[in-house]
Amino acid sequence: MSNARIKWLNAAEVTFLKYGYQKTSLEAVAQQAQKAKGAIYYHFGSKEKLFEELVLQDLSRVKKKLEEVFTMDKADAKERIRFYMLARMKALYDSP
Repeated sequence: MSNARIKWLNAAEVTFLKYGYQKTSLEAVAQQAQKAKGAIYYHFGSKEKLFEELVLQDLSRVKKKLEEVFTMDKADAKERIRFYMLARMKALYDSP
């Protein structure tokens, strides 16, 4: 992923968290990124696509954390379930 896309996603994350989806404007995201608003359309096409990519990125992060539980060599099934539930709750609570 390019540095420009990462910067846009970081700015969008901050802005969506601050204002919520409905009240977030692409102009506010551009101000947060210190970039021209038109560049958002080049990278993402729309507010909806920008938000969708943020959600997919977050889901990927959570999935990775949960997959780590199932690669544990020494845990039996009961322990893996317990670790899975704990990791799942932590991943959701640690989401920005």
